[in-house]
Amino acid sequence: SGKYEQAVTNASNALLLDPNSAMAHAVLGWALDFQAQAGSTAATTLEALEKLERAIELDPNSPLVRAYYAEVIIDDDVTAFQLALEQAELAVQLDPNLWESQRALGYVWERTSNYELAFEAYQSALRINPNLALIHIAIGNMYFTREETRLAIDSYVRAMTLAPQDIVPLRLIAQAYARDGEFGKASQYALTALSLQPTNPRLHGDLGRMYYKNGDYEAAVRSLTLAIRGGANEEGAPVEGLPLDPGDPLVVDFYSMYGLALARQSHCDLAIEVAQALVTGVPDSEIAAGNAQEILILCGQI
Repeated sequence: SGKYEQAVTNASNALLLDPNSAMAHAVLGWALDFQAQAGSTAATTLEALEKLERAIELDPNSPLVRAYYAEVIIDDDVTAFQLALEQAELAVQLDPNLWESQRALGYVWERTSNYELAFEAYQSALRINPNLALIHIAIGNMYFTREETRLAIDSYVRAMTLAPQDIVPLRLIAQAYARDGEFGKASQYALTALSLQPTNPRLHGDLGRMYYKNGDYEAAVRSLTLAIRGGANEEGAPVEGLPLDPGDPLVVDFYSMYGLALARQSHCDLAIEVAQALVTGVPDSEIAAGNAQEILILCGQI
């Protein structure tokens, strides 16, 4: 359900009760992996890997342990795809009717850009258990890579129905509508996600991007200001701004949209600051450089 911190806490409690439980080690490792992938600094894939390796020692014939292990391997180091694939295939051999085995196989194929093979494995997982949001999300992602946007949206909507408190399907629906140019609908789903986590700066950034694409520059500036500079949201709760991270393309895009929206609203002092930040903070990105140049053109600096 996306509550990774609680998952880690409960799996840790299980491990305290039985330090030799392979399943407790495995579930803790899996939860730590999800937490790390979600961007939390409280967990690392290396920690997750250590828990799974211990689980393998305790129960080498568990298909569930092997499935979790495969996912953590590929998340820790995508170049170790051969080992991850071996573990996922072993999980399927041990129990082909376990949805986790099929998901792990699909996940490894997906991470290595073998999308057709990933799609087949995810479909197998879906046939075993059709009521899991993360499987519908995975299948939606496969449709999205195939540019079958409407089918992707259908899968994401199904995931949203199964996990109404999870922001991930909502963000993906917004992204899919945006790709089709339906920025009004995209804004609605981005706003719904924000209502679930109103202090999440990335969700303010998502909404700001959709407003910008829809030509509502004033609203875009409001949302992107919160995403980047932080401040108090409409309810007065604090939002922590996102620093410019050249390794995070989404955050770089937030900064670009922010600068462009400011420029289009004639707030050029701030817009030029953002343009300079993009040039110096993301020197290796042609896209960022192009957006910075566009900001300076709009503000009459070029």
